[in-house]
Amino acid sequence: MPLEPDRDQIEIFVEALFRYAAREGFVSLRSFFEGQEKPFRITATSLSGGLGFLIDVAEDDARRAAQAPQPVVFAPPIATFLSKTHAREKDIAQGLVLTAECDQHPREARIRLEQILGTATVVVFSGGKWTNGGGVAEDKSHLHWRLRVPAANGEALRKLKQARDIAARLVGGDPTGKSIVHPFRWPGSWHRKTEPILCRIESIDPDREIDLDTAHRALLAVAPAEQKQPNNNAGGPDSANAPIEWVELISGIITGKSYHPSIIPLSAKLVTAGLNKGAAVNLLRALMENSAGPRDERWHARYGKIPNDVDSAQDKYGPKTSPPVTAASLKPMTFEPIKFVVPAIIVEGLTLLAGKPKVGKSWLLLHAAIAVARGGFTLGDIHCPQGDVLYLALEDNLRRLRSRMGKLIDTQEWPERLSFVTEMPRLTEGGLERIKQWIASTKQPRLVIIDTLAMIRSPNKKKDQTQYDADYGAIMDLRAFAHEHGVAIVLVHHLRKQDAEDAFDTVSGTLGLTGAPDTILVLKRDGSGTFVLYGRGRDIAEIEKAMSFNRGTCVWTISGEAGEARRTKERADILEVLREAGEPIGPRDIASAIGRKAVNVRRMLLRMATDGDVEKVRFGKYRIAKT
Repeated sequence: MPLEPDRDQIEIFVEALFRYAAREGFVSLRSFFEGQEKPFRITATSLSGGLGFLIDVAEDDARRAAQAPQPVVFAPPIATFLSKTHAREKDIAQGLVLTAECDQHPREARIRLEQILGTATVVVFSGGKWTNGGGVAEDKSHLHWRLRVPAANGEALRKLKQARDIAARLVGGDPTGKSIVHPFRWPGSWHRKTEPILCRIESIDPDREIDLDTAHRALLAVAPAEQKQPNNNAGGPDSANAPIEWVELISGIITGKSYHPSIIPLSAKLVTAGLNKGAAVNLLRALMENSAGPRDERWHARYGKIPNDVDSAQDKYGPKTSPPVTAASLKPMTFEPIKFVVPAIIVEGLTLLAGKPKVGKSWLLLHAAIAVARGGFTLGDIHCPQGDVLYLALEDNLRRLRSRMGKLIDTQEWPERLSFVTEMPRLTEGGLERIKQWIASTKQPRLVIIDTLAMIRSPNKKKDQTQYDADYGAIMDLRAFAHEHGVAIVLVHHLRKQDAEDAFDTVSGTLGLTGAPDTILVLKRDGSGTFVLYGRGRDIAEIEKAMSFNRGTCVWTISGEAGEARRTKERADILEVLREAGEPIGPRDIASAIGRKAVNVRRMLLRMATDGDVEKVRFGKYRIAKT
């Protein structure tokens, strides 16, 4: 029998801890492959539909995690976020709970914290076991105290993070749990490290809540001396003034007991102490290589991510090379306007366009190339400023290009300012120099299209390089090159097979590929079958355009906003199913009939009920509204 989540547990948990969550926020429902930081699924869920809708989506995601072929943990942060696109600390809308993880001596830890903070709102048995020296096992637990007033500004969030940090240290919990965005297992989901165990609520007092200021003062009163400083950043590096902590962090790596919770703060300390990236990476890897822990998947994953950890530490705490610029001196500065090649879609800099094979990426870009070379129109009515274009069609030949050009422009004048190349060395073997020579030889270079990335990047990463570093490095030179010469470079790439809630998470490769470009474009079908062009970048507004492809002319056209097109089609499909049913039916039956996700159908039914298109006649059943 497939594992099923316990909806009742999820519902009790959500209604207790999200009681004061504002309807304007989003909850990031996250699932991860067990023992890895790699996400299995991320569903950004708006609270505008109420807690009932959140519970429905959480149940669905917990079921996917429980029934995944590999062990997956369902562990969303217990917080709300400002938008659906990110769930970082700077994106927090509200911190809702003070949470502590009690993985060592759980019973004693709970007693100690409840003596300080009072009875927890919810105590969850996470599914793990801790065994004492006498061989007696105890359930690992998570303690959650709901805040009477959610933390929603910088000062309140700082206090909440410090309070969580102190609570974790008092009971020997994972120090990364101090982060308000830290993932915690939800009750009703399954713990699958070994034999499946249901994560469950051990005790609950749904009306129990605490005042953040009072809790913060109570924890400060019993905190170690170094945590009582009012300016403690609850997680930033504290230079070399805490030798005991250095010893604890290094010990965590050497013993193999604590890789991630030790490497992250140790990276920050090393960067703050002045070590460059290479030295910090080598030192941390040397500690890993001398660890007593087994060389298992967990060890290799952490070892490989050390350069990323040091990069993050440098971004946050490393010295910046550019001198400060005062506001007064910035005011009179003038800059060249940003060059839009295909306005609102492709801009000066590096753009990555990803889509599945044969989806039509090359047709879209070839038509855009023609439009730029002629100063014409593309994607319907978007006018492109004229300029020179280089199209590196490295997976094509001249015969195929001749056929495609004939299809697109037939007897019209073929542009002189569009050039094709079908063979070129890889970037590191002279390819970049070839592009540079073309730029120097043309009057007004504006657009370079590279189809595809796989044909110009180095086929193998260096021996001491992680895949992230290899992906990032593969295109960083191109980005710098594009900015240096003031041109737009578009790289064509593929999507991975596994789908994701966020279209940009479907780009094949590591986050290094999506982190380096200035703009990311994704062309794919959505759940309703509509082709959508998703776009996100530093110099363009985020877009989500419904696209139509004319198979006769092989031309792509923007047909409108994807959300509106999707809603229109989905509404029509739902009404058709309800009409054919002849009696009230539920979201799951409708979803099965139209090939959509049940959670999306529930969301649409709520909107349609509000608009008066359908009506709910009894629990979970809908029919077409009577007029």
